[in-house]
Amino acid sequence: MVMGEQILGIDISDGHVAGVVLEQQRRSSQLLRWHSLDVPDEGDLAAVIQQLCEQLLWQGGPSLCGLPLSKISIRNLVLPFGDVKKIAQALPFELEEQLLAPLDTAVYDYSLCRRTGDERLLVVFTADAQWLGQLLADTNEHLDPDRVLPAMVALAEQIVKHQDDSKAPFLLVHADLHSMNIALVLQGTPVFFRRLSHPEAMIMHPPFVVEHGQVRAEYPAAEECVSQLAALIEQSLDFFQIDNRVEGTAERIVLAGPLSSMDDGLVEMLSTALRLPVERLDLLRLSGITCSEDQREQWHGPELDRALALALAAGKRGGINLRQGHLAKKVSLLTSRKRLITVAAAVCALLLAGLAYLGVDTYTLQQRDKALLQEMTSIDKATFPTVTKVHDPYVELQPKPKAPQGAETPTPFFFPV
Repeated sequence: MVMGEQILGIDISDGHVAGVVLEQQRRSSQLLRWHSLDVPDEGDLAAVIQQLCEQLLWQGGPSLCGLPLSKISIRNLVLPFGDVKKIAQALPFELEEQLLAPLDTAVYDYSLCRRTGDERLLVVFTADAQWLGQLLADTNEHLDPDRVLPAMVALAEQIVKHQDDSKAPFLLVHADLHSMNIALVLQGTPVFFRRLSHPEAMIMHPPFVVEHGQVRAEYPAAEECVSQLAALIEQSLDFFQIDNRVEGTAERIVLAGPLSSMDDGLVEMLSTALRLPVERLDLLRLSGITCSEDQREQWHGPELDRALALALAAGKRGGINLRQGHLAKKVSLLTSRKRLITVAAAVCALLLAGLAYLGVDTYTLQQRDKALLQEMTSIDKATFPTVTKVHDPYVELQPKPKAPQGAETPTPFFFPV
């Protein structure tokens, strides 16, 4: 069996870090390894990421790193043009008016969402350049991701890619113990992202506890929490649609994250509050990744779906990338198997082309010499008709030196004085 290329997705959440390694083959992906580690409140995030890479036996290759929305500032902007060059020129001025920190201390990227007449709706993601640069430097020994992006972007895009109707609108809700992250997808494009912190009472007295991948809810606090979060979600969506003049609503809620396995009664409560059907996400099944029955039984999607989405997007060109400017990845031709094969193929092609040129040139010269030899032989026979056999017409046609004519010059005699 031919081994494919291994790809890695790393999901940095507020409370843990998860990683998934896939083996990418021509038309399919196979699940190889996965793992997650908790991040202590005052712990070293870089050290946890390096430990995770070691446990995943990661040796390098295509990889993506996803950031939590708590580390990213998100803005929706409407510009009166859609030309990419004009957007690149105008965007810094638009961001300077909205960001609290100076723009030269941040890295940003954007995606074009929708067009209404001559206007274009953008989603702009901004991260602290110093924090991100330090994290990349501290983890460079084990991890050098091709792209860094919000993990919610990768998750939303993979759902769009693998759902039956790629244009079907939906609301992605990723619920964990610290917050609810939402993404509104319309016409197959994510247009709105928000992080909604849990109510203060929930932070002080958490109504949910996750034990061994299972969610245990404390009633009635859990019901109150779901009700308040549903109200915040509805309020955020209404404000977004009014402020950006966006029409269209979701047809369903896709529930993901550690709290997606909460009681059916709480899920039904969320569905009733938002007036939308709710379906729990199973990205491993949805994406059709090859895995064994044992892997399927041990897989815990709520913690790993975003890491899986990042792994599925690794190696693909384009998309949001916060590795901009001085944080951009150093490109080397020999960093991956594909590039190494490409370079080797290019070198072999050049060598073959050189050999082919030399062969053609040698053959041409031989034919020219042969024709010239035949011409000189004909000239030699015409010049010397008595000669029956010509050995070397070039030499034989050379003028022979003439013998000296007349008396020899007398040798002078010298007598001593």
